[in-house]
Amino acid sequence: MPGPDAFPPAEIQAGAVGDPDYSPLATSDGRTVINATQVANASGLHDSIVTNGIDFAKKQVTLNTLNGFYEGKRVQYLHQDASVELVAALEGSTWAPNLDAAPGLASFDRDTSARAAIIPIVNGPRGADNPQRQGLQSAVAGEGDPLNITQVVPGDKDYTPIWDVTPAVWTQEAIGRGERIRLTDHDTVADLFEDGLLASGGGGPANYSLGGLAALPGISNCPVVIEFD
Repeated sequence: MPGPDAFPPAEIQAGAVGDPDYSPLATSDGRTVINATQVANASGLHDSIVTNGIDFAKKQVTLNTLNGFYEGKRVQYLHQDASVELVAALEGSTWAPNLDAAPGLASFDRDTSARAAIIPIVNGPRGADNPQRQGLQSAVAGEGDPLNITQVVPGDKDYTPIWDVTPAVWTQEAIGRGERIRLTDHDTVADLFEDGLLASGGGGPANYSLGGLAALPGISNCPVVIEFD
């Protein structure tokens, strides 16, 4: 249920909820981890399955995706699981608190972290027909996808679908100066944060690969499936 400014919402409730032991990350040898989100079981179906989108006989499923950006290019990614109820409710993901055990909160160190960042812009430009539209307020108001920004994509040696949710908020100074636009690149976000035009929307540790922008903290399991030229 939207709040006075749409986001933060007045009420939230996750749809699919994992049991206390559930995690989409599984291993059989302690070294190789597979990302194996359950999309159907005795409790019901995953919230991202489209209407009539599962064929049990053929073992096929059709899932909704979300649009976002990476280094100025549009990407699409699945929304599978989230470690906090707010993110799960917003995305239509399975609420899986155990995901927070993935190491590397607010870190992009490939030797110690299983995470990379995804950056939701909280209060981007509004208006369904606005070509600059972006943000969580816009999405909760029903204007379209939030158009989050990812830090890495498949093919990069540091890629992981385990996103450390790291929200950014346009400052009143930036809004008053007319500098609020759609952002599509994580380096630009870091620069604007260092310049004081963006502020942290999270209350966790600082992520110094993003100039010190703070993590939520919370994880979103969202594999990128398409990167557009």
